[in-house]
Amino acid sequence: MSAEKTIEVLASKNRRALINLLFENKRLRFDSVILMLGFERDFSSKFRKRYLEPLTKVGFIRSENDYFVLTPLGFLAIDFFRDIDAIKLYGKLRYLLALETPKTTRQLMRFLGVSRRTCWSQLEKLRGMGLVQTVRIRYKLRDDTDLNLGELPGYLKKVIIMMGRKAVSPAEIALATGQRESSVYSRMSDLMRLGVVEYAGPEPPPKNIFHIYHKLTEKGSEVLQRIKSFENVLFCMLCITDYLSKNGRVDELEIWENCSKKIQNINSFETRRAINILRMADLIQGNKLEGYTLLQ
Repeated sequence: MSAEKTIEVLASKNRRALINLLFENKRLRFDSVILMLGFERDFSSKFRKRYLEPLTKVGFIRSENDYFVLTPLGFLAIDFFRDIDAIKLYGKLRYLLALETPKTTRQLMRFLGVSRRTCWSQLEKLRGMGLVQTVRIRYKLRDDTDLNLGELPGYLKKVIIMMGRKAVSPAEIALATGQRESSVYSRMSDLMRLGVVEYAGPEPPPKNIFHIYHKLTEKGSEVLQRIKSFENVLFCMLCITDYLSKNGRVDELEIWENCSKKIQNINSFETRRAINILRMADLIQGNKLEGYTLLQ
């Protein structure tokens, strides 16, 4: 089960409500689920088909003596993505992964193989979610630039005169000079190559990027880290239960050492998270000092 598939499953208001309900109540009969979610009894068969069966099929829910309970995978999904709007995020994970390093629109389009219209549409939605920001680079004349413009073409002189000695963005130049912004980008590239202007913020520029680019916000980086960490924690949960079944009571350090041998790049925080999820799911018991055992 991947993070992307998990987001897809959770991208349903009623599936999400069902999982949250079982997370809070541990185990419920079907009639109680229907009643607590506010559905009429005549909707029961549709509810099973649309919401209960898909969650059971992917392994988030199981039936246990006429009760429905969350599986460890269900607890994992809630632990990772409970505070994320999966409906809005669905279909956009690859944009977050692509923007692990900042990219221009053109670079992002090429990386993902999408059209400019699709790219901008998805970026706009991600900006609205606070996960991505667009940075417009500002430029200034180099301190040693001679304002006696000499043989420079007129269209470049016009840009330099407007800039003066202050830091400006191509958008500001376009507004002041009446030129198209795309044309100003070309002018600025020419001036950069001539060594007349230099970068002036707002932050250290990524390599091989000019004018405008897209990057993850702090929130976007945190969501990306969850996505990348999801499968590590899932594999760690499987590793822990297998190890405890063969070795009885085991302390946390030994669990970490065993998991790190089998899972590349796993860290101690992910191991601790896997242990906590297994405890929530009532699969293991114990604590850091006394060690952990499987529950029978």
